[in-house]
Amino acid sequence: MTTMTAESKNFFEVVEDYERKLIGDALAQSNGNQARAARMLGLKPTTLNSQIQRLGIDVTLYRQSLRNVSYETFEKFVLWKAGRP
Repeated sequence: MTTMTAESKNFFEVVEDYERKLIGDALAQSNGNQARAARMLGLKPTTLNSQIQRLGIDVTLYRQSLRNVSYETFEKFVLWKAGRP
């Protein structure tokens, strides 16, 4: 398989690459939460889901397990859920 440079890609391939980057960045910032990523991108969740499927993006790659979240972050979440600052 050959690597394509920006000069050798056609318009649609460049746009697809940019879509992948935008969606990937939003998914990374939202920890894989598609509804939140859709809001960040100004899309309906169903539209984002269609784009994810069309582009073949694996959303699970953007989800962090609780093992990766610090105890401090977890503690803040628990306090927030309990209604305490």
